[in-house]
Amino acid sequence: MRDVIVALVFISFLLGCSDSEKDSNFTLIDVPVKTAKEIKLSTVAISVDSIALETLDNNLLNRISEIEHDEQSIFIADIDALFKFSRNGKFIKQIGNKGQGPGEYLNINDITLDRKRNHIYVASGISQKIICFDLEGKFVKESKIIGLNAIKVVNGSLHGIFTTYGMPSADKTKWIHNSYLVKFDQYFSPSDTILIKSVKMDKGTGTSVGRPGDQLLSEVNGSLYVYLNETYKEPFVRDTLFQIKDKKRLASLKLNFGIEDRLKENLFVQSILRTENHLVIDFSVERYSGMSIVHLPTNRTYIGKEFFQDDFWNTGSAKLMPWDLNNEEFYFIKEGMELVDKFDGVTGEENPYIFIVKLKTDSF
Repeated sequence: MRDVIVALVFISFLLGCSDSEKDSNFTLIDVPVKTAKEIKLSTVAISVDSIALETLDNNLLNRISEIEHDEQSIFIADIDALFKFSRNGKFIKQIGNKGQGPGEYLNINDITLDRKRNHIYVASGISQKIICFDLEGKFVKESKIIGLNAIKVVNGSLHGIFTTYGMPSADKTKWIHNSYLVKFDQYFSPSDTILIKSVKMDKGTGTSVGRPGDQLLSEVNGSLYVYLNETYKEPFVRDTLFQIKDKKRLASLKLNFGIEDRLKENLFVQSILRTENHLVIDFSVERYSGMSIVHLPTNRTYIGKEFFQDDFWNTGSAKLMPWDLNNEEFYFIKEGMELVDKFDGVTGEENPYIFIVKLKTDSF
């Protein structure tokens, strides 16, 4: 019963929120994706370390969607399971189980660590709830939250991206999809809410917000940044990285990808992540996927076709995901079958390897 009350209060709270301030004093950065070319990882990185995840009958990974870590452990979200490994890759345990009971989930959209309270939070879109475990895997609490796309603990508080679909419009042929950044209290009730994106569309049509594994939130030294991909024609939100400051949405950076007809070129920007010194942009166009790294102090930009080419371990293309943004660290994943000819003793049946990338902080 309490979950129903929380959900109703949550939706009522969102509907009462107004748009936050739109700051026009943002930086425009050119990222001409049509100039993408093969780029070696050593061009932008100073080191790459590897972690082999132990393979057992009860911990076989299907597709890694999210990774979190602390000084002792690595927490890996598969599509419908959460596993805990040591920092050297030794399997420790599964956290929670697939199901519909307390502490169970049907899928995992996102995970985030609360290092202050030694908790890990799981967002499950299909189960429509947030679940809290301690770092030993003990179930602590959960709450029903409908429409949650991503979560992250920032400055000791849990935040999430929440979307409402099909809200009424003055134009009866249209409806509105709103996406909010929500700060939760200890009971998973909203304490602060900021409107990030509002898109008016023809009734019966939808808009993309995020899928499991999408990177929507980045936190750097206590500052929170938000990027929501937008396929619909919404000029202010599209290609803009927002900073959340003083309970307002401020446009921090806007990117120019040098493409006039996005539909013709099939340009889609999956994520924009911020560190102190870099932007890391995951995109795709008609003929290829790619990744760009912008060195913010100089605006020097590298645009890799089919991501970056790993010349440290010679494992092929490397799609970078956030490991520790405060330390300019990312990771990429390689399945066992991709490493058969690269590592001695690998048969192809093993769990994936994690490769941790340290970006250069000086100009490339």
